[in-house]
Amino acid sequence: MGPTNTYQNVSGNLGVAPPNSPARVFAPNGSSNAFSGNANIIKLSDIVPQADPVAPKAAPAPQPQADPNAAILAAMDAQAAQQQSLYKQILAAEQAAIPAAPQQINTNAIEAQALAAAQGPSSATNALYTQQLNSYLQNEAAQQQTANQQAALAQQGFQNTLSNTLSQNTQAEQFAGQQNALTQGNINTQAANYQLNSGNAQNAKIQALQQSAGQGGLTGSGVGAQQIWQAENAKNVADAQQQGQFQYNRNVANLSASNTFAQLSQSSQFAQTQEGQQSQGEQLDLNSYIRQEQYQQQQFQAALSQWQQQAQQAQAWNQASSQISNIISNIGNAKVRGATQQEYGAYTGTPMSAPEILNQNSFTPGNFSG
Repeated sequence: MGPTNTYQNVSGNLGVAPPNSPARVFAPNGSSNAFSGNANIIKLSDIVPQADPVAPKAAPAPQPQADPNAAILAAMDAQAAQQQSLYKQILAAEQAAIPAAPQQINTNAIEAQALAAAQGPSSATNALYTQQLNSYLQNEAAQQQTANQQAALAQQGFQNTLSNTLSQNTQAEQFAGQQNALTQGNINTQAANYQLNSGNAQNAKIQALQQSAGQGGLTGSGVGAQQIWQAENAKNVADAQQQGQFQYNRNVANLSASNTFAQLSQSSQFAQTQEGQQSQGEQLDLNSYIRQEQYQQQQFQAALSQWQQQAQQAQAWNQASSQISNIISNIGNAKVRGATQQEYGAYTGTPMSAPEILNQNSFTPGNFSG
């Protein structure tokens, strides 16, 4: 018999290994290193004494008897196989319990690319921004044009009112002058007729007095001369009174015409002053409206720029989120996909809502009411 190797079975008992075979060592139960690599199960039934090759041949051995330990060895082999299977299950469970590393996604690059697309000339957000801005500017230009037209019409109305007033005053002044001329001419005619009638009447009266004095023989006496003097004196007094009345009438007519002229001149001046004030006030109202419109336009453009930034951010976020979600859904390994979903779950949530379209009516001074 050559040298033998010893082994330790699963119960810790030492045994004898066949000659020229390496020693097999079975670790006790519960050891995490019981099996490793390509270790093979060693059946104890294989460990039997063998003849020494250098020993001389012996006589044929008698027929061997059944080994009473065979059943025990088979049970031990089955237990070892069961332990190896259990160990493999434990390794598989430990491997399964190890968390998978998420797939790395360059979110910064994806977000930058999405933001660049949202800010690009072909972006739907920028197209809507341009549409809102152009619509607002067109409406504001139309309102300003309407305001200018209304102001121009008002200015024209003021000028027409002044022109009508001046024209009416000129006509009234001309009429007053003509009326005064007619009145003066009528007074002069009356005065001339009075002088003629008064002279004729005085001549007839003198003749009658002279005839009466001649018939009474009073021609050479002072009585006749006295009567004629009295008649002449009475005529002169009456003529003077009548001429005074005629002149008074002339003065009254001239004064009435002068008052009319003064009133018409004052009316014309007032109309000119009023037209100037109205025109200036209308222009001030228009200028104030234009300033308010410019202020509202600045406010709208600032609000629209803020809207554009928010809309671009929403568009970029939703585009990046969609791209990241597609990357995650295309990961084949379930554990890696789950780990990646957990790592980048913030990108796969609810989409970001775009801001509402601005109400342009909130950024206008309203209709011009100058």
